[in-house]
Amino acid sequence: MSAEDPSSPPNYISTLKKSLLTGYVNEYHHQNMPCVHLVDVLIMREKQLMSKKKPNKNKPRIMADISSLHHKFAQLTNIVANLVLDGRHDEVLQRFKETIDNNRPCWQMVLTCLAAVVKGPHTSKESATAGYKMLPQLLKNSAMLFFFLQTLKLTQPDAKTAGFGRGLKTAVRCWYYGLSPESLLLELWHRPHAYGWSHKDVLKLVHIKQDMLSLGSRVVICWFFTSLDKTKAKFSAEKDAAPYIEYLDCLHNKAHEGNLAHLRVETLKQLEQSCKCSLLRQQDKLLNDPQGLASLMDVLDSMGATVASMDPNFVKTVASPLPPTPSAEDANASAAEATDNQGSSTQPQPYNLGEVQKEACQALVRRLQQPDVVAEVPPVTLAIAANTMRRRVKSRIAARGSSKWRGGQPLVLAPSKKKELHSVTIPPHLQEPLDVYDGLIYKAAVKRSLAASFPALLFVSEPHPDYNKYIDTMPGFNVHKQLKASQAVVLSLLTLCHSDAENWSSSGVRCVDSDALFVPFDFTRPGFAKTVEDFERTCNYQMATSGQLDKILEKCSELSKQQVVFFSLWPRENHKTEVEEYFAKTPADKAVSKVVLVSLNAPLDQPCQLLPTEPRVLQLRGFHERSIDIIESFLTDQY
Repeated sequence: MSAEDPSSPPNYISTLKKSLLTGYVNEYHHQNMPCVHLVDVLIMREKQLMSKKKPNKNKPRIMADISSLHHKFAQLTNIVANLVLDGRHDEVLQRFKETIDNNRPCWQMVLTCLAAVVKGPHTSKESATAGYKMLPQLLKNSAMLFFFLQTLKLTQPDAKTAGFGRGLKTAVRCWYYGLSPESLLLELWHRPHAYGWSHKDVLKLVHIKQDMLSLGSRVVICWFFTSLDKTKAKFSAEKDAAPYIEYLDCLHNKAHEGNLAHLRVETLKQLEQSCKCSLLRQQDKLLNDPQGLASLMDVLDSMGATVASMDPNFVKTVASPLPPTPSAEDANASAAEATDNQGSSTQPQPYNLGEVQKEACQALVRRLQQPDVVAEVPPVTLAIAANTMRRRVKSRIAARGSSKWRGGQPLVLAPSKKKELHSVTIPPHLQEPLDVYDGLIYKAAVKRSLAASFPALLFVSEPHPDYNKYIDTMPGFNVHKQLKASQAVVLSLLTLCHSDAENWSSSGVRCVDSDALFVPFDFTRPGFAKTVEDFERTCNYQMATSGQLDKILEKCSELSKQQVVFFSLWPRENHKTEVEEYFAKTPADKAVSKVVLVSLNAPLDQPCQLLPTEPRVLQLRGFHERSIDIIESFLTDQY
């Protein structure tokens, strides 16, 4: 498709709706999520330009790469360009608003398409004005703002020409003006920078007007650009400014990190809940305090406790090796020294590290067992948290060697062999929260079961001996192996098909390479880990032969199934061909209504895509936290 030869308008809107929900576009072949990939590459190239290592020698090549990103951006957003050229920008912007309000959108794709509306090749004055007016309504946090600003650089061949104009400045100012003082404080504290931008950069460029801000926002802005002491001196006479100064004192006074650390969490809980900021930041210093972890877990929310359990600082604190037991002579010498120093100065009270670590893990278990965890945290997030915590605990307690880094500094390394890491025995106090996670994942998936919404759904999984291996689960340039392929299948199976009805076996099936096409799989046994093990054992044989998918679709009519979800470990070209041939030869009144093809491992040259020739088919490659939501949206005709 191109802007010179547009297709019919309904096809444009239908394709745009799918792209906004999935993050992918027809006929666009690139690794991972395209819009995120383009921004990540642009940030890397900009860092290379600013590098002091051979800047003049590499500059022509880097500038050529940046220019090529513009052409890829134009290819990614050509559908929006066609609609803007036809004067249908209002309809496109309304589609953006509906997608964001869906609470499960690919917001990166929405903002990428918005950049094409306001600064695309066919942008008009009317479309740019309407787009900038819509921007404050689409932004939910400052990370989305920073992503949009970075994406704007891709709209022009030369990133320098995509600068701040009057319309963009006005839209960004309106977003900052619309934040309450509490929201502004949390945005500055929790999301200070992202995607190559920071709040200081943006606030200086848009020229925030102080008279348009409330008193609380002026206090926060004054602190952000000066210091806490100067802010206290400036607003000491303002009684209404006292609460906001107290917030700043709790959150940003470094002198309080020792004795008033937990006051920060209580302060964050008092602030506006609509900000949805985490109570803890990544590798937070609060997680370094062994004695404070037990009381900290009691005040964290459900997502905060989940994030804390897999944080490197938390694992380091609870899994640190215990100091060697001192001999009797050393113990007597330490007691005598403590007696001599008593009264001269205040000495910290000694504590048993092993007991403190057990109390912290028990506090985590108590927090995870609260009912709000199952209700608020998605099962995919719980599974990723359990896997990450287990991996980091094993890496922490494994036998370690030493190596030499540049400059001769010693570097502690975990064992390089995976077999050594898998053979590590986890201590009981660390195994207990992992066992709790196993039950939580199962309960959260069953609680969100959609089986009642899809009574005519057939779930099929192609067997493969490598289902026990990890897959890439994070969209973007930097991917992480956070889930096993079998875990992704079981999570989808529990969410889409689990039901208390007696005929559950007709929904959860697998494809086999034998005369019996379908063999039911029992997924009603409680316990996520046990279900995953059973599934891996079931699939631990050779792959099914090609030519099975068309038979599966033909079998659906015999089982009165109208929707099919087919999981495979690797994408195969014959899958798409067989589906297209099936719909071509099967009458519309006898064919299935929806087909979803999920390939868990996505090669770099074969990303997630939609079938442009068949609107009844959704082809997903890769698996991440939104995959199940995308499948649900497609099956319920939200596209």
